[in-house]
This record gives sequence, structure tokens and C-alpha cells, in this order.
Amino acid sequence: MEPGTSIEIPQEEIEIPAEALKVIIQLRHELAAAREKEVELLRLKTALLTRASHEFRTPLTVIDGVASRMSRQAPSLTPTEIEHRCETIRNSVSELLTLIDGVLKQISSDLKVRQ
Repeated sequence: MEPGTSIEIPQEEIEIPAEALKVIIQLRHELAAAREKEVELLRLKTALLTRASHEFRTPLTVIDGVASRMSRQAPSLTPTEIEHRCETIRNSVSELLTLIDGVLKQISSDLKVRQ
């Protein structure tokens, strides 16, 4: 049976007490609210993953770009230029580690709250 489909129950075949109908209606409302919450959580999860992907890719792209240029230009670089480029790499690695630590702390905190 497809989610969201209903079953037609002829009223003459089954009598449902009024209290049972109230419970069924309440449960339907709760189910609808839970579905809405699930949709919202999925939307937030997608937004978080998109944002995290972007945030992680930016420092990784900087690291890769600087390292690639250093590799190609190594013979012509001065020690000062190499030091400057290494500092750029270290800063990007530090930024990435900070992002990862933040994500791990948030996940850890969320898991503790749910336990």
C-alpha cells in the first residue's frame, strides 16, 4: 500500500467506538506533524551537508593550488617565497582542522543530548 493512501471501511461492517475514532484522528494529526518535521529535518540535513562540503572544499582547494604551484615553480622560488607559500598551506590546514573539530564537537553534543 502506498504511503498516504487510505482504506475505505464500510461503516455498516465495522462499528468504531467514538473514543477510538478520537484516538485515530489524534494519531493522524501526530503522524502528519511527524512527517512535516521529518521533511524539515531532511531539508536542514541537506543544507548542512551542502554548507559543510563548501566549507571543507575551500581550504582544500587553497592547499592543493598552492602546493601544485610550489611543485611546478620550485626551482625558481626563493626561500622567502617558499616560506610564504608554506604559511598559506599551514593556515588553510589550520582552518580545515578547526572546521572538522567544530563538526565533531557538534555531532558529539547532539549524540549526548539524544542519549
